[in-house]
Amino acid sequence: MSNSLQNFWEFSGQLYSSPGVSAACLDLQNQHDIDVNLLLLCCWYGARGAELSETSLSQSITYSRQWAEQVVKPLRQTRVWMKSNMPSDQNQQLGFQEVRREIKNVELSAEKHQQSVLEKIVLSQPDSGARISPEKAIEQNVLELINQMKVADSSKLRTTLSLVIDAAATD
Repeated sequence: MSNSLQNFWEFSGQLYSSPGVSAACLDLQNQHDIDVNLLLLCCWYGARGAELSETSLSQSITYSRQWAEQVVKPLRQTRVWMKSNMPSDQNQQLGFQEVRREIKNVELSAEKHQQSVLEKIVLSQPDSGARISPEKAIEQNVLELINQMKVADSSKLRTTLSLVIDAAATD
C-alpha cells in the first residue's frame, strides 16, 4: 500500500477494497462520525512516510465538514432512504432503481472531488522532508485526526482503526 507515487484516489480505492477495510470504514463513519475520506487521507499521506502538518489537517477537516454536510451526506441520506423505500409496484421499481444508481454515482463523484481537494490542500503545504516509517506516520496521522475531531476514544474505536491502519501500512 505504501507506493508514494499513487495519487490519493487510487490509494483509497486500493485500501478500501482490502479485506475488512470497507466494513471498518463504514463502522467508523456510522458509529463514531469519522469522515472516511479524512481517515483515508491520513493513511495515504502516512504511507509516504510523512506526518500531516497541523495546518494541513485543520484545513482538511474544515473543508471536509462543510463538503460532507452540504453535498455528501444529503446524497447518502437520499440513497439510503431509497434503498429502504422501494415501491411495491414493479412498474415503478425500474425507474426508482435507476434514479438510486444515478444518485450513488453522483455521491461517488462528490467523494472523488473531495479527495482531489484534500490532496491539493496537503500537497500545497511545505514538507519538512523528515521521514519516518509508514506505519508510524499513518498511526500518528490517524491519532491526530481523532484528536482534532474530538472523537471519544474507546477500545472498540482503537480496534477498528487498527484494522485500517494495518491494511494501509501493508505493502
